[in-house]
Amino acid sequence: MYADDTDQAARQVFTVLRIGFTAAPILFGIDKFFNWTVHWPDYLAPWVNDIVPGSGQQLMYAVRIAEPRPRRGRRQSPRLRPRT
Repeated sequence: MYADDTDQAARQVFTVLRIGFTAAPILFGIDKFFNWTVHWPDYLAPWVNDIVPGSGQQLMYAVRIAEPRPRRGRRQSPRLRPRT
């Protein structure tokens, strides 16, 4: 009886965390383009505009586009081991 409840609770927690850790980075990345939660250029140091070609906002766009590239090869679905 308790093993079934524990397994079900573990799967629920796993599902919630998986959805959260998948959706959050996507939403935060989209926010950098549309400034839904904050106006991101206000958080850039003023000297960034002096050292990069273009503006700091354009640098953030470039970083956001290049950011997920290295991670794509590492994505694997974790598996829950069955109890023995």
